Amino acid sequence: MNNKLWFLVGIVMFLITISSALGLSHSVRVVENTDQCLTDCYTIYEVCGLTKDVSVGFEFDKVEVDEKTKKNKGFKEKNVKNVDYSFNRNIVKKGDCELITIKGHKMPYENIDNIPIIDGTKHSEFIWWNSAWQNRIELEQTGMITEEGTITRLEIPDINVLQCNNINLDDLRITWENNSYAEERYIKKYIRNNKAVVYINSTNKTGGNYYMYCNNSLAINNDDGSKVFYFYDEASENVGVNYSKWEFITRCGCSYFY
Repeated sequence: MNNKLWFLVGIVMFLITISSALGLSHSVRVVENTDQCLTDCYTIYEVCGLTKDVSVGFEFDKVEVDEKTKKNKGFKEKNVKNVDYSFNRNIVKKGDCELITIKGHKMPYENIDNIPIIDGTKHSEFIWWNSAWQNRIELEQTGMITEEGTITRLEIPDINVLQCNNINLDDLRITWENNSYAEERYIKKYIRNNKAVVYINSTNKTGGNYYMYCNNSLAINNDDGSKVFYFYDEASENVGVNYSKWEFITRCGCSYFY
C-alpha cells in the first residue's frame, strides 16, 4: 500500500475516532408523526448508537406552504420561541436505542417544523406539523346550532356548503378558538339526504368561537362518539354492537341487554 493510501486511511480512522468520542456516530429516525394536525401534534423519534449520555432539545420553525402542491416551501420564521411543547426526556443514554416523544400545541393555521438537537447538533431528520386544511368557516355563519348541556348540535342543510374533500366528510374538523389559543373538539357526524349533523363536545368553552375546517385530501376520519356522548355505541339492528358496553340480564323469562 503506497504512502498516499495509508495517509487517507489514517484520516478516515481519525475522523471515526473523533466522531465516536464526541458521540456523533448515532442515528435519528422518525417512528411516528401526526403529519396532518390542527392544534395538538406529536412526533416520536428513535435515537440509536450513542457512545455517551447526551442532552436533547428542539428548535421550531414556522414554514410556508405551496398552495398548489401543499409542500413545504421553506422557512417563514426560524427558531420560534412561543410554541407550547413538552418532551419525555432531557437526556438520552448511551448504548441502546431510545425513543423521544415530543408533543406540541399550535394554532390551526400554523405549519411548524420541529428539529431535534442531540448534544448540541441539529439533525436533518426533522419533521413538520402540517395544517393543510383549505377552508375555514365560522360556525355562527353556517347551519343551525343547538346547545344541549355539554354537547353542541350543528345541523347543516346542504353539505356542499362545507366544501369538504371527502363525500363522508372525513376531513371535517371543529375547533374552539380565541385570539391566542385554539383547541380541536371531539365530534361525531352523520350524513343523511345531503344534510350534515355534527355533535360537538363543548365542555369548558369560554371566550371564543367555533370554527369548522374542511378540504384536506390527506386527512383521515377522526370521529369519536365515545368522547362526545356520555354513552355511545354505534350499531344497526344488532350489527356492530359492542357487547362489552352492555349488561345482559334475564327477567320474567326474557333475556335482554341494557
